[in-house]
Amino acid sequence: MLRLLANRIAQVVTVLLVMSLAVFALTDLLPGDPPITVLGENATPQQREVLRREMGLDRPAPLRYLDWMGRTLSGDFGRSLRTREPVAAMIAVAAPFRAITSIAVGDLTTTAEQRAMR
Repeated sequence: MLRLLANRIAQVVTVLLVMSLAVFALTDLLPGDPPITVLGENATPQQREVLRREMGLDRPAPLRYLDWMGRTLSGDFGRSLRTREPVAAMIAVAAPFRAITSIAVGDLTTTAEQRAMR
């Protein structure tokens, strides 16, 4: 039993690691220049370079991934590029509503399945 639990935990950790790498890589491969997206087309090259440094885009991708992963694991999800608000605060506001919606949908699904089985 303990071996099965350890095996499942190892599988979950592996899947989460692969998914985090995929999300990071796909985000990194998106077309466009993030500083231009954030600041707009009229931003000066100096403004773009300052934001590029602030975002860590001047560093190699593996170092950015390790930094991103470390911050994420410690609960620091960074700031929204659009509102500059901490992402953790945005999640905290939305989480209760999403949890209620998930519970309601699960309840409706269970009820529908029970009725279909009759």
